[in-house]
Amino acid sequence: MEKGLLAKLSERLDRLEEENEHLRAALGQGRVVPGGDDATDDDRHLRPPMSRRTWLARGAAVAVGAVAGTALLAEPAAAVGEVLLNVTNTGTATTRINAPVATDVLSSVFYAVNTGAQGTGLHGYGNNYGVLGFSDTGTGVWGKASGNVSHAAVGVGGYIDNPASQGSVAVHGLAHGVGQIGVKGESNDGWAGWFSSEYAELTLGLPTRGAPTTDMRYHSYGDVVAQTGANTATLWFCVGSGTPGTWRRLGGSATAGAVSLLPAPVRVYDSRPGQPPLLGDKTLLAAGVDRVVNCTLNSSGVPTDAAGVLLNVTAVNQSGAGNLSVRANGVGFSGTSNLNWTAAAQTIANAVTSACGAGATIAVRLSGAVSSNVIVDVVGYFR
Repeated sequence: MEKGLLAKLSERLDRLEEENEHLRAALGQGRVVPGGDDATDDDRHLRPPMSRRTWLARGAAVAVGAVAGTALLAEPAAAVGEVLLNVTNTGTATTRINAPVATDVLSSVFYAVNTGAQGTGLHGYGNNYGVLGFSDTGTGVWGKASGNVSHAAVGVGGYIDNPASQGSVAVHGLAHGVGQIGVKGESNDGWAGWFSSEYAELTLGLPTRGAPTTDMRYHSYGDVVAQTGANTATLWFCVGSGTPGTWRRLGGSATAGAVSLLPAPVRVYDSRPGQPPLLGDKTLLAAGVDRVVNCTLNSSGVPTDAAGVLLNVTAVNQSGAGNLSVRANGVGFSGTSNLNWTAAAQTIANAVTSACGAGATIAVRLSGAVSSNVIVDVVGYFR
C-alpha cells in the first residue's frame, strides 16, 4: 500500500513541476525572495521551483504525519480480541494470546509485574471464577512467593469477603481420577498443611460413606477416611497398603478410640458337646495342644481384621490343677498363663485381653492338667 501511494505522489509531483516550468517561462525569470512575513504574494509566486526530490521528501513527511496524527488523535478502539492498555476494554469475545514461549517451565505468555510498594500483579474477577487456569501436563494455576525475614508470604491465597455466604470455598481442589490429588501440601522444614478456625479446623467425610474396610479399591498406608451416615462419623487410619488395606479405627460414635465394646457379651466358643454355640471342635482340650477359636463366630460383631479382643475365659471340668494361656493365633507359646486353678473339677473364669491372629482368631493352650473344657465369651474388640 505504501509503495502505491508514493508512486501516485511522484506522478502528481512530476505534473506540478512541469506546470511550474511553463509558468516561469511565461512570467520571466523570477526573483529569489525570502519567504518571511514581509514577502508579497507576487514574491511568493516567484520563488525558485522545488526539485522533485524536495517535493517527495515533503510529501512523505506529510503522509507520515497524517498517519501518526490520526493514530494519536483517534479515540481508543480495539478490534475484536485486542487489548488496549490504560483504558477500559469492552467486548463480547474472548481475548486470546498465543505465543510459543518455552524457555523453561516458568516461561509465561503473559507476565504482569506491579512495581509499587503494594498491590497486585494480576487481578481477575468473574461471577463463577476470578482466575481459571488449565494445563495438560503441568499446573493450571501456580503461585510463588519469596517473602523475607520480616514478612511471611503466600504463593496462592483464597479469601471469602462475605460472612453471609455459607458454603463458599476460598481454595478448592477437585480430582476425578484414580491416584489424583485435589489439594497437596509439601514442606521440607515447615508444615505441609496448617488449619486454624474458631469453628472447626478440619471436616472430613461425604454425606454418606461406608467403612473403608469394605472398599474394593487400593489404599495406601497413611490414608485417613471418615465413615459417615445418620449424622454420625467414625474415623479410620490405614496402617498397611492393600485392597482394601489394613485399617485401625481411631474413634467413632460407638467406640472409645480403637476399642469397641459389645452391647452384651457374645459366646463364640464352648468345647462342651451339645452346648451352644454348636460351632468348632467340641472336645476336651489336651495339655500342650493349641485350640484355635474364631472370635467372629455366632454373629459376635467382631470384624475379621480386629487387632485384639476383650474376652472372658472360663475353665470347666478340669482333670487337675493347671492353667490356660490365651494369645494371638500363629504366635509361639511363651509359657505365660491367663487363668489358673489348684484342683480338679473347678469352674473358674477370668477377664483376658489378647491380640488376634489372621481372621480375628486366638489360640488357647492348656498346661498342668491333662484335660479341661473351655468357654470363650467376647466382650469387645480393638481395631
